[in-house]
Amino acid sequence: MAKCLQTMNPGATDTCLEIGGPTNAMSSLTSKFGQYTVINMDGEYLRKNRSYYSGYFQPMAADGCRLPFKDKSVDFIFANALLEHIPRPQRHLFATEVMRVCRKGFFIINDNHWFPLDPHYLVPFYQYLPHRFKRFVSGYVAFKWFPKGTYDPIDLLTIKEYKKLFPGARYEGMRFPF
Repeated sequence: MAKCLQTMNPGATDTCLEIGGPTNAMSSLTSKFGQYTVINMDGEYLRKNRSYYSGYFQPMAADGCRLPFKDKSVDFIFANALLEHIPRPQRHLFATEVMRVCRKGFFIINDNHWFPLDPHYLVPFYQYLPHRFKRFVSGYVAFKWFPKGTYDPIDLLTIKEYKKLFPGARYEGMRFPF
């Protein structure tokens, strides 16, 4: 979150829209903005996870691919681990909406397709397996975020795909201390 705050450098009157939240441990971010709105398609999820935030924030059930906001009406947009949950044919809608609504900039965090450990399932190289196989396995095995019998068709993006969705945006990859 330190990198996010350093990049955005929000002021006390700036607004932020978090798409796909709430994100765990985000209270350090919400308090830096004059207004903080969190949208998610699942209103029940928003209600259950209010404790992730301290201070004021406005929850709203909405679709990140069809944002109910006017052009350039939000200073910043934040999304964490969201794009891989959006079906490939709809990702351009999300990117278009982000660029339409934000006035100053956006900070989108996602895992890289080529990283050897799938961060959702915590299984090496799992992201390279066919969805049909992963759906079958999930019927018999519980994973970190997913109980046995549940499957989320996560499809991680490559850097090239990010750059195509957000042309001209600055991309910063993860750096390791070794």
